[in-house]
Amino acid sequence: DQRSVADTDRRLRALPNVRARSYRYEANNIGLFTEGHGTGNGTAEVVGPGRRGYGVVSGRDVSGSGRNVVIERGLAQAWALKVGDTLGIERLGAFHISGIAVDPENVAYPLAKQAHVWLPIGFFAREPAARLDQANIALLWLVDRSQLAVTLQQARATSFDISGLRLLTREGVAVQLHEAAGIVVALLGATSLIAAIAAGVLLGAS
Repeated sequence: DQRSVADTDRRLRALPNVRARSYRYEANNIGLFTEGHGTGNGTAEVVGPGRRGYGVVSGRDVSGSGRNVVIERGLAQAWALKVGDTLGIERLGAFHISGIAVDPENVAYPLAKQAHVWLPIGFFAREPAARLDQANIALLWLVDRSQLAVTLQQARATSFDISGLRLLTREGVAVQLHEAAGIVVALLGATSLIAAIAAGVLLGAS
């Protein structure tokens, strides 16, 4: 749930084995639209300074206080968008697409119904070097990944009064992605089987 970044950062600074940390504010069910396309299942993430957690594969990352946005590659491919195009965001208006990114935390749109975009905190604060005051996502990079269990144990111990907490690790995300890929393959297999049966019925009828 949404919390003060200062309070969350105070807790995370006390954790062992943490190399770096950064924060996001995520809002769901946001309308996204371009000419000929639209969805009400957009996920807009406001990012502050520090590491991002996603990789920009085309263009550049969000920065400053302007109307620039980074969109996920799945959305760009599905809607035939490229760097320099315009994306409309519900209640915020039109934004210039400055970059296209891959986020290992999520299954890509349209396989997942949520389409992810990232906005700079400077747009909302009107200050290029602004920082997030409130966040509902914290990202941690570890010094030693083999000591992940220890870090998770301490994280649970220091989160006693935080509601809605969900801890995700790189390995956990990989399992989720593999499960999602398995479901997609199973659906494609079922669709192919139905198509083959239908073709057989039509041939038999002929």
